Amino acid sequence: MNRFGLHCGWLSGVLFVAALLVIGALTPGYSHAHHAVSFLGMVGAPLAGWWNVFGFIVPGVLVVVFALSLLGPLQREAARMSARIGVWLLLIAGLAFAGNGVFAFDLSDPGGISSKLHVAMLTLALLGFLPAALALALGLRGCRGWRALVLAGPVIALATMASVAQRMLDVVPVLAANAGYAQKVTLALFFAWLALAAVVVLRASRLPMAGHLQASRELENES
Repeated sequence: MNRFGLHCGWLSGVLFVAALLVIGALTPGYSHAHHAVSFLGMVGAPLAGWWNVFGFIVPGVLVVVFALSLLGPLQREAARMSARIGVWLLLIAGLAFAGNGVFAFDLSDPGGISSKLHVAMLTLALLGFLPAALALALGLRGCRGWRALVLAGPVIALATMASVAQRMLDVVPVLAANAGYAQKVTLALFFAWLALAAVVVLRASRLPMAGHLQASRELENES
């Protein structure tokens, strides 16, 4: 098992936050409250290249590596097919997140192909993550050591969906006047799920093999 790949789940969020804080502080006029993270990497931004690499591309690649590293533990758990489908959906979400850094938003040409692809990639990354989280939770039901992801994973995914649909504004009215914070709540939920998944799989990987086999047999009997 590639344990580094499993650590990539939480590392993606740490790198994203570090890049956001550092590059946001060094970019003149940037406001966490009012600007989307894409402002840092848009065409003409002073540190656009740095942000697009360390804020989008590398975190997205880390998500892809994490997704691929989940295949081994899922096979060991004899997880249902839906869990493996969830892995591939998560991989797509990671690629789409990295794609944000490839296609920079151009404020002078918001209708241009690069700007449209940038928006499409961010939407695909967040919306693609939702079925991935739900599919993994469904496929891991009954597997020993994965209970936290099975129970909390869908809750985080649904909260992310509510945030994307701007329903969080009903719960936290202050976000209505601070669009930058509203987007960052969505991204925080996305990376929180990745961190949770990484912690769960790393802990589950320490369980004795016999325990996994017994859990698998119990799962088969329940099916």
